[in-house]
Amino acid sequence: MEDSQPGKERKYYLSLNTTDQVFKCWFCGASGGVFRFISLLEGIPESQVMDRYRKRTGQSGGYKPHPAERLSLHQYRLMGYQHKPDFVGLRKCDRHIYRSKRDECWQDWKTFVDEERRSAFQTLVVCIYTGNFQKAVQKIKKREKEIGAELLKPVLKLYSLPERPDWAEQAEGFALHVASRLRCRKISVPFNGRTSEGCS
Repeated sequence: MEDSQPGKERKYYLSLNTTDQVFKCWFCGASGGVFRFISLLEGIPESQVMDRYRKRTGQSGGYKPHPAERLSLHQYRLMGYQHKPDFVGLRKCDRHIYRSKRDECWQDWKTFVDEERRSAFQTLVVCIYTGNFQKAVQKIKKREKEIGAELLKPVLKLYSLPERPDWAEQAEGFALHVASRLRCRKISVPFNGRTSEGCS
């Protein structure tokens, strides 16, 4: 090695950038990220280092399912599907059809959750104006558990906004109409396509 000769100034051949988590060896030309650096130091394949890291952090390697694939059969049935699509089979057979079906299902789920939130918003408004806020909270939490999606937090956030979307203003107008009728007499209030007892 040239640096070991007497009178020669010692040089550093390794550059480490901890911000970007990369290295470069100016002597041999090797460069890369953290996993490559560890694999070179320990003399093992980079894939083995990555597997070790995943095990230590609790991450599983390989394919990460799309949110539409993680929906349960119950959630698909709530949306009107007879069964949950076979995403694994579709992915193996035709990626284009797989992506199309996956995106369609995810859009259907988002539409379903939006409708549930609108219904929960109306229930909240009716119950607030009839003095039964806690009943609204209980009903909405119960529905959250039934469908497996968050309703209460977004609905409360929406209710607290100084300006709301048009649909929320219309829903509030309808809910106020229902609430005024509830104050006069006890009637049934529709909630999620079902008829349930009013909050009064």
